[in-house]
Amino acid sequence: MGNYSVLFEPLDIADIRLPNRIMMAPIGTNYCTSEGEVTGRLTAYLKARARGGAGLIITEGAYVCRNGRESSNQLGLYDDRVIPGLSELAGVIGDAGSRLFVQLNHAGRQTLPEVTGSELVAPSPIPCKIMDKEPRALETGEIEEIAEAFGEAARRAKEAGVDGVQVLAGHGHLLNQFLSPYSNHRKDHYGGSPENRMRFPLEVLSKIKAIAGRDYPVSFRISIEEFIEGGLTIQDSIAFSFRLVEEGVDMLDVSGGIYETGPVIVQPMLLPRSFFVEKAARLKNAIGGKVPVAVAGRIHDPAEADRHLSQGKVDLIAMGRPLLADPELPLKARVSRESEIRWCISCNQGCMDRMLMQKDITCLGNPLCGNEDDYELTPVQDQKKVLVIGGGPAGLQAAITAAQRGHAVTLYEKSDNLGGLLNIASMSPGKDVLKDLKGFLVNQVKLHGVEVKTGVTADLSIIEENNPDKVILAAGSIPSVPGVSGIDNEKVVLAEEILAGNREPGDKTLVVGGGMVGCETAMFAAEQGKKVILVEMLEDVAFDLGPFYKAMVMRKMEQLGIKIHASSQLIEVKDGKAILQSGEENTEIGDIDTLIIACGYEPDNRLEEVLAGKGIEYDVIGDSKEVRKMLDAIHEGFECFS
Repeated sequence: MGNYSVLFEPLDIADIRLPNRIMMAPIGTNYCTSEGEVTGRLTAYLKARARGGAGLIITEGAYVCRNGRESSNQLGLYDDRVIPGLSELAGVIGDAGSRLFVQLNHAGRQTLPEVTGSELVAPSPIPCKIMDKEPRALETGEIEEIAEAFGEAARRAKEAGVDGVQVLAGHGHLLNQFLSPYSNHRKDHYGGSPENRMRFPLEVLSKIKAIAGRDYPVSFRISIEEFIEGGLTIQDSIAFSFRLVEEGVDMLDVSGGIYETGPVIVQPMLLPRSFFVEKAARLKNAIGGKVPVAVAGRIHDPAEADRHLSQGKVDLIAMGRPLLADPELPLKARVSRESEIRWCISCNQGCMDRMLMQKDITCLGNPLCGNEDDYELTPVQDQKKVLVIGGGPAGLQAAITAAQRGHAVTLYEKSDNLGGLLNIASMSPGKDVLKDLKGFLVNQVKLHGVEVKTGVTADLSIIEENNPDKVILAAGSIPSVPGVSGIDNEKVVLAEEILAGNREPGDKTLVVGGGMVGCETAMFAAEQGKKVILVEMLEDVAFDLGPFYKAMVMRKMEQLGIKIHASSQLIEVKDGKAILQSGEENTEIGDIDTLIIACGYEPDNRLEEVLAGKGIEYDVIGDSKEVRKMLDAIHEGFECFS
């Protein structure tokens, strides 16, 4: 076993013994049927996490009534029809050595009428600013019916053989809406005082215990803070936790935020690791350790998790995205194979960004996430000689998958280092975690025996010398430079030269291009105390970022004092001045020390014509095919040989 003092010790929740302290946190998948039934895809996905060593698996939120559904293919527990599929899932998880809890949920105002098929309901007719749909205030009788629905959902889980349930009373969903003075403006006995606002969630707990049995384990997931003016504070959540313990809750799970403060729910890479640990420790101390306390929030490293446990701050570590990236993280840590862990980089590209768009989730770094039963990585009978051109994310993943299938693989990279644009991107503020992904890919290339040649530009002579059966063209992309007068100037520099440290930004810096690279380069310069102006021809900046990361970037740029010119196009550079065109008007920005070009990239597919002319079997992948996100590059590399 690895050098862990507490992480792999058992833990009791009521009468249920967990084999270790790692919990698979609930993450919406959109893997279920339109009626909320368990599918083979969901079962395979959760089975992989159980077999990978997680001690407790908590499913995504299962809606307890149809008007509480959050997404179109969400897990449901509103009807007995779902019991058989859930029973099969419980058996699979148990056979894999883990315990299973189903999370129970009602979205309240944090959903859409087209998803629920009915009007939205909430404690008060106050819309969520993200969903922007006004709900109807629930009548007293309806509140009682929903509490009953939670109890019946727990009964169904118990009948299916599920070990316990978790009630979602956080993240801005219905129970959280009742708890919070921000969303609950009722004048009856369900609103006003803290005791009244707690009434409905406590009734839910009471109904579950009454219908499913006092001994059936119940966890509550809470938002320790909402991080919004007028919202729940840690003092409010501690008081609520006291009452939950008094009423018989068996575990507390600490998270935070609501949709309107979304980045703190699923923290992007700009936010610190172990985001909620100290707050969870404060809650655990306040309730006197009477029930186990779990915590979520960017805890990716098993050593970090063990440290929090051994210091007595919490009793259980919730890992969601880290187990999407590597289902075998617990197992690898337990047997001292930490160097083989595929680390989560908190990018949210494959998981949260897709879920918010009502799509099925996956993982940027793990193409098998959600596709566990769809691919065979066993050795092939017909071994090929494979040449991979390009050592960026797409090329590295293609080389790894090809080697896993038993092919003989040689990879050429024109620079001295593998990683491609990962090397540049990891220099941006808060993105050093990208080095973890690069490290994993490079290590896997070595482990699988890929022959690597760096500092060599592949051309026709290299291809002919290797005489491959198949070529993977993954040469990446080249920076796009606007063809305007004066652009060939000593003050003009590419964004990647700044991020790589090859050039220093001047005191007054103009960044042209407001996508991800432009925003991150602007922040990089502003953090050095430079005066920064960002220019983008579109109406919005950070347009290629997911909603959570975009919100963080926009806030950070505002804090750094970066001035933004949207709907403006660079048309000329002259005598230290940049001429911008916005509509019919031109604007002159003078005294520029550095003009940074961050106008995106263009595919580098120059070898494709050569390959096509020679009749060699080849695939073009990643940015060589089309400049997109890193997720597309890695998944295309995987699919070449999967």
